[in-house]
Amino acid sequence: MERLNLDQAGARTGELYQHSLQLGDETVTLGNIATMAVEQEHFRPWDTPGNRRRLGMRLAYISACFLIGLLALAAMGFSDRGMMSAAGLVFLLSAVLLVVFSGLAASLSLKLRRQQVFYRLRIGTSDARQIDLVDDSRRMLEQVRDAIRRKIDEEDWRTTGHFDLNTDTLHLDTPSTE
Repeated sequence: MERLNLDQAGARTGELYQHSLQLGDETVTLGNIATMAVEQEHFRPWDTPGNRRRLGMRLAYISACFLIGLLALAAMGFSDRGMMSAAGLVFLLSAVLLVVFSGLAASLSLKLRRQQVFYRLRIGTSDARQIDLVDDSRRMLEQVRDAIRRKIDEEDWRTTGHFDLNTDTLHLDTPSTE
C-alpha cells in the first residue's frame, strides 16, 4: 500500500541576519515582509491513485464472489447432495472470500479517508512573493514567526539566529546591552 509523506517543500532551515532572512535559496529583507500567518491544513496520506485502484479491484473481487456464491447457492438448491456437492463447496469458498475481501476493502476505505494535520507559516512580501515553511509542529512555526516579528517590531538589528524545522530548534543570538 502506498503512503504519501507530508510535502515539506521549501526551506527546512533558515538564518536570521541583521536585516534579512535566509530561507533556503530565498532571501527576504525584513523590511520587505508584509504578512505572516500560521495556517492549519489537512492532507490524506493514503489517498493515492494506486490505493484507489486497489480499492476498485477489491470491490470487483467482492462483486465476483457474490455472484459466484449466488450461482453456487442456486445450483446447490437443485442438487441432491446439498452442501456436500461441488456447488456447496464453491458457495462456501466464495462466502469466505467475500468476507475477506470485504474486510480488506473496508480497511483500505477507512485509511483513504484518514486525514493528517499540518501547519504552514506563510510569509508574504511587499513585492508579491510568498515563502512557505511547512511543519507538523504549530508551536515551532509560531516561535519562528514571533522571533521575526519581534525583530521587526522592536527594530532589534543586533539579534541574529537560525532555526531548523527538522529538529524543531530555534537559536537566537542576542548580544548583551552594555
